[in-house]
Amino acid sequence: MATRVAVMLCVFVLVGGTGYAAYSEYVLSLHNKSGDTVFQIAPTDIPSPPIEEISILNDIRETLKDGEQATVFVGKEAIQDQEQKGEVLPQKGSHYSIVVKPLEFDSPERMNDYLLERGIEINTPLSKWMGWSLNRAELQNDILNTSSKEKVWNFATDDQTGSRYKYAIGPSGTEPQFLSWFYSKRDKEMKLTVSLNIPIMPIFYDSQPSSDSILSIKGVDAYFYRDLNGSEKSINWSEKVADGNYRSYAVVTNTADDDDLRNFAAAVISNQK
Repeated sequence: MATRVAVMLCVFVLVGGTGYAAYSEYVLSLHNKSGDTVFQIAPTDIPSPPIEEISILNDIRETLKDGEQATVFVGKEAIQDQEQKGEVLPQKGSHYSIVVKPLEFDSPERMNDYLLERGIEINTPLSKWMGWSLNRAELQNDILNTSSKEKVWNFATDDQTGSRYKYAIGPSGTEPQFLSWFYSKRDKEMKLTVSLNIPIMPIFYDSQPSSDSILSIKGVDAYFYRDLNGSEKSINWSEKVADGNYRSYAVVTNTADDDDLRNFAAAVISNQK
């Protein structure tokens, strides 16, 4: 499951631990109760990553240790060009992603204690909501930017798809940036993700933005997203916090219906207040 929220223009759209370059004009704005714009929706021509690529990224993430991140290039043409020329920037036919090993917690209270030790306060989600049971909680630290020349690259080919890729492993940052809580109810799954300490207004990227996708839930403007190439859908919103930064929220599912998604988002918003 993934989200498509960026915290800076022309840097990364952070997708559940994965970064993608993105760019565009703003087209839609979401407001808080005071009428201030706190969230913007922009178009993008960058598609969601295909299932095969997500599998590669997940496999690499599983090899990481706590406190590590990996930069991953996918695309046969790009890998060939880089091998021949020694280049590390994306070439035609590929893009790159960054995956980070998250810290796992067996309860929201344990993750909350970890955050409080670092001066971060957040309303702790409940272990059970409307029949949804919490399975685990994850915390991902920020991405550490390092020079491409400092990386040691590993080249590989995916056994199932034949896709060529290369990756470099290094240390991640140390500041908590993304929090995720994973819930289940029978054969359905739901994920709540919170992005912390965003210094500028968050941007959500959608290939086909529509004002019809703007919802009002418990008095909060939110944006409904449905992946046209897959089963993922999400409800997304943002708030401005006391220190002047922003926090963005996403409730994401591949298996629950629209009513389940909206009711879950409403429960989260009620818990924020």
